[in-house]
Amino acid sequence: MEDFSVSRSNERARGVGVPVPGDNEQKIYVWFDALSIYITGIGFGWDNENWKKWWPADVHVIGKDINRFHTVYWPAMLLSGGLSLPKQILIHGFVNAKGGEKFSKSLDNAPDPKDVIEKYGLEGVRYYMLSQVPIQDDHDFTFERFKEVYNADLANGLGNLVARVTRLCEKIEVDSLPETILPENYKQTIEEFRFNDLLGEIWKRISEIDQEIEVAQPWKIEDLAKLKNLLQNWVGEINQIAFELKPFLPETAEKIENQFKGSKIKSISPLFPRI
Repeated sequence: MEDFSVSRSNERARGVGVPVPGDNEQKIYVWFDALSIYITGIGFGWDNENWKKWWPADVHVIGKDINRFHTVYWPAMLLSGGLSLPKQILIHGFVNAKGGEKFSKSLDNAPDPKDVIEKYGLEGVRYYMLSQVPIQDDHDFTFERFKEVYNADLANGLGNLVARVTRLCEKIEVDSLPETILPENYKQTIEEFRFNDLLGEIWKRISEIDQEIEVAQPWKIEDLAKLKNLLQNWVGEINQIAFELKPFLPETAEKIENQFKGSKIKSISPLFPRI
């Protein structure tokens, strides 16, 4: 790689930027200035103890349009100063409007994330983005698809499963639940940022429990000992699922764990009302 200039003429910079010391005709190259904030913002040059605590970064999360600046310029800058590189750089795709059209203020086609969260809830938006959008891919966001996934996976899937089992559990007392542990491939899948794959596996298990319930028809069982045996297993599995969902749906996971805490389980309002 050839050297690159860390300054621009005032004309090229259009007068914007930090002046080069001793040269009023030049401005610091905006990316040279901007990238350094990663380290100066946490103390480099003014609070080295705090800087050493947080650097090197575990991962930089960036959009694909600024790949070159973070994977070429930034490492070169750090190496030239004898500083450590970020441990990882995660490059994600774009969220676009329908048909791949870019979100644009001029086109007024971009929903405000705050408005979406206020209307549909943070957990629902978080689930959609993590389960439907592989980290490296572009994605066309539409409210039609969002509502479809929300109702199918959250309202009719996880939410309905928890509601069905808790209503049945009001007839019995539940014994202590098995200890929750992470599956063997869980950590690796997280570290590879394959969040959609991991959530897909969890929802496969949710579907399997639903199918078991349909076959067993526990609402018809009058023998409470037999009913308890079935529910004890399902409650343990759902509690394990809640444990695995903590990084993705922390509020929902906590609600489920609290609902399944103790021997007497009671129904609560739906986790995800249909929209």
